[in-house]
Order: sequence, then structure tokens, then C-alpha cells
Amino acid sequence: MAKLLIKNQNEWEFTGLVGLATLSPDHNSIRLVDINDPSKILFEKELFLNFEIIKESDIAYSFRGDSEGSIIYALSFDSPILVSKFFSEIYNFKSINLNASSAPLSRQPKSNSGFFDFLFGKPQEDIEISSPKTFVHKSHVGWGSQGFECRDLPLEWKRLFVKCEDE
Repeated sequence: MAKLLIKNQNEWEFTGLVGLATLSPDHNSIRLVDINDPSKILFEKELFLNFEIIKESDIAYSFRGDSEGSIIYALSFDSPILVSKFFSEIYNFKSINLNASSAPLSRQPKSNSGFFDFLFGKPQEDIEISSPKTFVHKSHVGWGSQGFECRDLPLEWKRLFVKCEDE
């Protein structure tokens, strides 16, 4: 649980938004989502390359809301433990995702082979494909060492599998 605050001159004001603070790997962003409806996004802030987080207190961190820094937001949590866990995740997330995505793409040298070279004999080189850099295995449905397994599923999915099991 976190509250969203906004800085007005030298004082913090409550925006009226309270929700679950989450990280969105799909959008490289911090989100505040509705407790009753997690699909409802109350607030979202992109984690850009030089995104800075400043510790305001044991339970709150602040960050810029725009590129000029004229808007400053803060997330205030219920406990220092939650704040510590959430913002350590942001630091880990930033170092993995943002630094990896900001690396310049290397260009492959242009091949001098043409259509007939392809047909008549030049062997093709194997293409090396890298594995995903930001993939996180959150749940599992399938065959494992002990047979068919379902692990770490959302509650809705568990209910669905129980219904299928009964039929």
C-alpha cells in the first residue's frame, strides 16, 4: 500500500490516490493500481534512463514527474520494510532493464552474397539468437519432475483449474 504525494512549493500534499505500488516490466514504469481492481491504473511514471529516486524519510521516496523537475512526486508507504523492498526492486529493475535497453545496437556487416550464391553453394552461417534479458518466470503450468504441475498461479487461474478438475 502506498499513497501518492505531490510537492507544492516546500510542502508535500496528498493527491488522494492510494493503491498498490507495482513495477511494470512491459512499460518500464512505476504504477499505482487500484486495490479492488488491479487492472485500473491510478498513476504511472516511466523509469527513464537517468531516473533518480531520493529518500525523503524512512517511509517515502520522491522522484521527478517531468523532465524539467518542476513536478515532484513521492510514494509514502506504511512501513520502512515495504519501502526498502520496493525501492531495492526499482534499483535492480533499472540496472537490468534500462541499462540493457540503452546499449547501442551493433550493425551487422553487409553481406556480399546474392541470390545465386544462396542457391548454388555458399554455406549459410548459423544465426546466434540471444535469450531474453528481462524475462522473469513468475508461474508454471506444465510437466515437471513430479508430473503435471501448477505453481504460483493467480487466484483466478487456480479456481479455473479446480473447476476443470471437477468436470
